[in-house]
Amino acid sequence: MAPFTFINDADPAALPLKAAVRNAAAELHWLGQVPLTQALRGGAEACYLTAPVSAFLRYPAAEIAAARPRLAAGAQRLAGLAEMSGMARCLLLGNLPLSTNLAAENGPALTHAAQTAIARHGNGWIGLRNLRPDRHGALLAALEEQDFFLLPARVVYEFPAAEPRASHYKRDRSLLRKLYTILPHDTFDAATLEQARAMYADVYLARHSRLNPDYTATFFQRAWEARAIEFTGLADANGRLAAFAGIHVDHGIMTVPLLGHDVNLPREAGAYRALVAHLIGLGAARGLLFNFSSGAGDAKRKRGAEPKLEFTAFRPPGGAWRTRVLKPLAGYIRQRLPLEAFIEQGA
Repeated sequence: MAPFTFINDADPAALPLKAAVRNAAAELHWLGQVPLTQALRGGAEACYLTAPVSAFLRYPAAEIAAARPRLAAGAQRLAGLAEMSGMARCLLLGNLPLSTNLAAENGPALTHAAQTAIARHGNGWIGLRNLRPDRHGALLAALEEQDFFLLPARVVYEFPAAEPRASHYKRDRSLLRKLYTILPHDTFDAATLEQARAMYADVYLARHSRLNPDYTATFFQRAWEARAIEFTGLADANGRLAAFAGIHVDHGIMTVPLLGHDVNLPREAGAYRALVAHLIGLGAARGLLFNFSSGAGDAKRKRGAEPKLEFTAFRPPGGAWRTRVLKPLAGYIRQRLPLEAFIEQGA
């Protein structure tokens, strides 16, 4: 976690979270090596990484609005109620402004952070993202003993620390070798980083959702300088950047918080597929598990990834929210909605 300490709202010499992610609506502080994100009431535009109301209600509502407008409207009304409950000021433990956090790999540190947070903020909402029963069993048990409740959040796709044999992967590797040159971290300069930031924005903000993190040019530059994120890219035959990825590695796991490609390239150029093949091969060559986040489940499975269910843990304030709402909801989900169904549907 140390490379990201350049983001710290408590240090005047560091970068405030809002200067790293425009729509963060939160502040980031540190408890030792554990990052703590204090959400602020950010409203309808708050980034889902720092605002649980956006993650669980507003983001899904926006995705289903066209197909199921009444259900989407109900989710938006529920979002307003959740904010009124205090969830808009949820304290997220181990939470960097990344789609996949790896803080839970250090269970004892996060357990201690949870105990400290309860002592200091026990009357408010406390949450933890990116929890997996297959990796974090002891931590999840400790959290449940402290009145946290677990809600299924998403399905992530993980590649093993070995090169897959899948035919789709082999085809994409061939495309990579034929059309592109790999660009390492040190070849990125300010202009290349700005190209990369624009590619990310074209894909994740313009095409997908404004609730995705809106990273600033300053964040790209500082993350590159600190090597908190390792940048890699693909150049076409003319030397132009066609696609890029920002890699974060911790505890033997590789994640990709930043990703983008030139959306103006023709489909047959296959820049995104070639980039994914590069990332899969890079993780295998370094002996790293590759957690490729959520989304595009069918394509990832065809290239050798395995689906894994992630949870978010919440500890609401005492009283009705804890005993009458969240606890029954968590129990209902576990009893009535098989977790295998979440995985199958790519929840």
